[in-house]
Amino acid sequence: MANYSEIKRIIINRRSCKFYIYVVSVLSTIFITLHLSNNYLTDATNTPSYRQNLNNLDNFKLQLSYFNQHEVKEEPVSPIDLIPKYNTINKSSYNGRSFVQRVIDTIKGNSYKDFSQLDLQTKCLLYYRNLYAMNENWSNSLEQFSLNINDINDKTLKAMKEKFGDDYDNVEVVKSHKKKNDLALGFERIRLYDKCFLGPESVIKAQDVFNKNIDTKNYIVPPRNLAETKSTDEQKEKENDPFYTYLKYDQYDLDHRMFPFIKKFNAETFKDLLPRITNGKVKDKYLDLGVLPVLDKHGKLSKYVTYHYDPEKTFWGNWNAMSSIVSKRGIVLSFSDKHVDTFLRLLTTLRFQQNDLPIQVIHVGDDLSEESKHMIYRVATSQYVSVPVVDSKSKKIKQVSNLPAQQIWFVNVSNVLDPAFMKKFDRFKNKWLAEMLNLFEEFIFLDTDAISYIHMSEYFEFPEYKDTGTLFFKDRTLEDYNKKSCTAAFRTLPPKMLETINFGNFPVIDDSYVAEECNKYLTVEEKIYKHYFFDNWLHQMESGLIVINKSRHIMPIVISTMLHMTGQLNSCSYGDKEFLWLGFLISGTPYRFHDVNAGAMGDVLTEKDNLEHIEQRICVIQISHFNKDNHLLWVNGGARNCKFEDDAKKIGRMINLNFLREGHKSFEEFKEYYVNSPISAQHGIIPGDNPGTWNKLGEHCRGYNHCAKFESKLTPFSFDDRKNIGKIFKFSPSHSNHINVINTIWTNFNYSPDMEKS
Repeated sequence: MANYSEIKRIIINRRSCKFYIYVVSVLSTIFITLHLSNNYLTDATNTPSYRQNLNNLDNFKLQLSYFNQHEVKEEPVSPIDLIPKYNTINKSSYNGRSFVQRVIDTIKGNSYKDFSQLDLQTKCLLYYRNLYAMNENWSNSLEQFSLNINDINDKTLKAMKEKFGDDYDNVEVVKSHKKKNDLALGFERIRLYDKCFLGPESVIKAQDVFNKNIDTKNYIVPPRNLAETKSTDEQKEKENDPFYTYLKYDQYDLDHRMFPFIKKFNAETFKDLLPRITNGKVKDKYLDLGVLPVLDKHGKLSKYVTYHYDPEKTFWGNWNAMSSIVSKRGIVLSFSDKHVDTFLRLLTTLRFQQNDLPIQVIHVGDDLSEESKHMIYRVATSQYVSVPVVDSKSKKIKQVSNLPAQQIWFVNVSNVLDPAFMKKFDRFKNKWLAEMLNLFEEFIFLDTDAISYIHMSEYFEFPEYKDTGTLFFKDRTLEDYNKKSCTAAFRTLPPKMLETINFGNFPVIDDSYVAEECNKYLTVEEKIYKHYFFDNWLHQMESGLIVINKSRHIMPIVISTMLHMTGQLNSCSYGDKEFLWLGFLISGTPYRFHDVNAGAMGDVLTEKDNLEHIEQRICVIQISHFNKDNHLLWVNGGARNCKFEDDAKKIGRMINLNFLREGHKSFEEFKEYYVNSPISAQHGIIPGDNPGTWNKLGEHCRGYNHCAKFESKLTPFSFDDRKNIGKIFKFSPSHSNHINVINTIWTNFNYSPDMEKS
């Protein structure tokens, strides 16, 4: 039996052995970690292909690492262009350290990190500080931006020479100018503004960018080859180092440069920037600037609060905070005096439908008069407002009163806008003010002549909205085509490789995947992308009713606005329509379309009816939107057969539209049908998804009338196998009656002096 000393010796030897094994294991682990970190980027270069399907996120990230190690060969124009150089220098510096030093760094958690591995706060500080260092005069002013596409010819060279001087008659000079002033740079800055200051991941305050006590010098690569300063005076070093240019500025400068259409402000003057708010009850009576109405969950006024600027938030952070105070959800519109009558018709239908969402009308200056506001207030609240309702049994019209009042607020945003931009928000562009500057967290935007046949709050319950905070609807598929220069320009604007891997801003749609994949495997958003970018179909989105969570998506709306404000892109959309979904695409923000084609509601015209070929049409001015069960959701274009009263006489004389007068004994009877009668609610057609399924019906109603087509063709050499293009259906009696009731209210409303009574 071993004595005590022998047992002790054995135990000590075993402990020593375990210790040695532990040390060797730790050192081996550290060595392997170091080896892998050194070879991570090199291994990525062995990948065979760089075209990726974004659905395979991990694989896409791996491929991106290849691009991340290559420095930008041309002069950098964005802080992101500096990242490969940052990684190269930092990796070289790290590899130059001794093995022991690297072991110590690893133990302390200070092992090598490329830019993509830094925390978000450091990335954001480096990006915006370098933005000032690279170009102290940077701005998102749309006047200075160019489209970085090859549209250079003798005409453009001549225009550039006249604008910028004789040097610009050279192609290479113009190419360099396009790159330095690329519109894509502005949208990159906005995406990172969203990421850094507004998004769910954001941990940085705008004021931190300009805080001299938060130093990022040790992380940065100078934007150009700067001489090393030998001064030991830190203050003097900062004065001589362009990297510290940002210290001259503040968060208010950042906001104004990012969004030049917003009036310049600071903490003291922010109050002067706030909108003037009234409910229109008393003419010329507004809430004090900064006072906000707080609405309860039923949309009713509960109290007033005074908002105070939060310096830890950006302009849009403060605007979102104000919106959260006012109300979670609501309806927004933007219109001028000439559209008041149309809006009053919509307002009465909302009262009849028991709408309990508050309404905000966003306008600028005196485009909406005090008289108009007061009239709207009376129609929204007066107990003397009654509506004509068709009795389903007797078919007689009866008046229904005691309708619930609507909470309506007028928001004059003139104070918010830089005076130089005030007049640029005209016509369709006014809609952007309603979408950007309303005071709701989540909103439904409506055109004044849009009519909903479901309760407005139901749109927030659509799966598309719950999934992404967006709900968009398709437009008619017309034979109008886009310019190829438009699609070329838009392709340059979404997030690029370096931004994706280093900031996580991914493109929403993979262009290569969409180009190669069969349509039946594409999502509705991918199909729309394909139609616009590859088929060059101009019309994709209908913007008469849209639903957006503004608290999540304010920056995509801003990008959409700036797209529409860019003169070179104006012809790429009819009005505002396409710019909205394109703004979301460019922002890298997922969005959703309702996956039912736009259609038409009305009387059916049968043009062909034989065994081989049946062709039927519905010709109306409205665009109708249905659910997948063929129930009508909403229409755009009002409820009349034509919304222009003076058009009836002209149309009545047109030979090619004589069918419109059939069944009418006199012109006056025809005019009553044409202008005052509600549209028929018997049938619906949802056409196919190709140009040719819609056509324009001459000059009827100033060219607004379009025909939706349904076709059924017998398959060649078949007895009964048919191919249907689109679908046609008849509404149930109850659904047809529901539509007729709302349309009758819309068409028959007349303002009465009795509504002035309390």
